Amino acid sequence: LSAPHELTRRDRQFTLRETAGLASSTAAAAVAAGRPARAVELLERARGVLAADALGTPDTALADLRREQPELAAELEELRAALPAAFDGSAEERLRHGVRWTRLLARIRALGNADFLDGPTIDELREAAGEGPVVLVYSSAWRSDALILDPAAPPTEPVAVVPLPDLIAEDAVARAQRLQDALAALREPGDDPFAAQEHAQSELHDTLEWLWDTVAAPVLDRLGMDGTADRPRPRLWWCPVGFLASLPLHAAGLHRSPPPTGRRRATLLDRTVSSTTSTLRVLAQARTRPPASPAAGTLVVALPQTPGAEPLGHAEKEAARVAELLRPAGPVTVLTGPAATSQSVLDALPRHGTAHFVCHGLTDPLDPSGSRLLLADHRERPLTVAVLAGLRLREADLAHLSACSTGVTAHRLADEFVHITAAFQLCGYRQVVGTLWPVTDAAAEAVAEAFHARRAAGLPGAEALTDALLDLRDRYLAAPTRWAAHVHTGV
Repeated sequence: LSAPHELTRRDRQFTLRETAGLASSTAAAAVAAGRPARAVELLERARGVLAADALGTPDTALADLRREQPELAAELEELRAALPAAFDGSAEERLRHGVRWTRLLARIRALGNADFLDGPTIDELREAAGEGPVVLVYSSAWRSDALILDPAAPPTEPVAVVPLPDLIAEDAVARAQRLQDALAALREPGDDPFAAQEHAQSELHDTLEWLWDTVAAPVLDRLGMDGTADRPRPRLWWCPVGFLASLPLHAAGLHRSPPPTGRRRATLLDRTVSSTTSTLRVLAQARTRPPASPAAGTLVVALPQTPGAEPLGHAEKEAARVAELLRPAGPVTVLTGPAATSQSVLDALPRHGTAHFVCHGLTDPLDPSGSRLLLADHRERPLTVAVLAGLRLREADLAHLSACSTGVTAHRLADEFVHITAAFQLCGYRQVVGTLWPVTDAAAEAVAEAFHARRAAGLPGAEALTDALLDLRDRYLAAPTRWAAHVHTGV
């Protein structure tokens, strides 16, 4: 109700800003009432409203509707298909579409399907945890918790609650702001670049240690993931809520401390293979998509020179190395310089299973749907979040975004995940590698080469990125800005 279809996408974003924090508050109330499963359901309903439009009607719900009420199902599919055009149309068109949508839902629910599109149940959401635990982390003014969906848990207790008393919302927001300010100072260091660099690295290490103490360690303790050295690292998914999504939870740890005897170092990178997800439904959808066939090949897009932006000195070298590593697995198409236009990329994406971008990323804090990858014609035809989220790619498997801040959005829209990384996942990619802050092109190149070399050797995406980041961590321990920005999203 807070973002009806009668509004433009931009206006819906504005109204959703006004409900920032609602998801965490409702979850806290449900947990306090002894209903953790309901807390998970509410978190799923209150977040990703715009993403739900992109995902469409769940297959199971639509199949039931086709069987029970085929005429209404056909009308629903027609309205779904017309949704993008309605958002881009006139106010009258949006109003007409919104009224039809509201009335159709009322008719469907009145004819015996009272819960239709009323949000997934906890049993449906548990499917997202089919390959390992998923941990939702939220912080509110009243309490903070980690809610664990573990496939090994009994159906009678589908959600485990791990209280996080040291995760205080006001302190966490202040810490996130300090980190953002320190990282921003690297771009404009002033008279003392060395001091700015030292401050940023120290602030980031402090943040990673705080995330370990307040969030990661209590969760791993509950799951029994103690980092025993001779055991394989378990798979784990994190679903941070609200402003927590802007923090590098995937790299949390005591990286500056030596490992305890017989155990791996006390960090998530050392003890788990971690990924993130925006919502459980997005993760569950990604699991239903088959991996792309090797014949689908790879698209490499590189912009060494971009109109109106700084040159990327390592772009050509990175693109050539990625193409070299991936060519044995299938055909590789390379678009560089003036050839890397928005239209050429949009034409090529459906024909390739893997996409690797080496370019600038631009975050628009006022209109996050306008955040974009800067291609050769970005001034005339930008490749924006809105454009990407509207695509439907069947062969999409992996997108690696070697660009700045692709996983960043406006603070008050954090629960909507309106950023470039999420847009690639919504258009069909099962897994996406993105960044949480600006990265140097040298660091991006190092991550890309290490990641794709491990993938070429047969490692799955999440494990390949984890090992790549560990390798860089061990080489540049004092500089976490080089290795903690990249995060794996999806399966």
